[in-house]
Amino acid sequence: MGVTDTLMTIKVYPPANMIAKQAVDKVVQSLERNPKDRTNTADVIVGHVLSTAWPCEPSSRRQSSGGRST
Repeated sequence: MGVTDTLMTIKVYPPANMIAKQAVDKVVQSLERNPKDRTNTADVIVGHVLSTAWPCEPSSRRQSSGGRST
């Protein structure tokens, strides 16, 4: 239970070479910039920060944009 279970429902796509410390750093930096967010629960904070940092790309952006043959 907790943060891990909650994050399973959040779409986050970090770079393949990301290390855990980078995710921790993003959360720490966000809380330093927005101390009022500390009143939220950890799952809300971490979920928001990581999904903002590494959002799910819309499927249209992942597909190659090939032109039509004429």
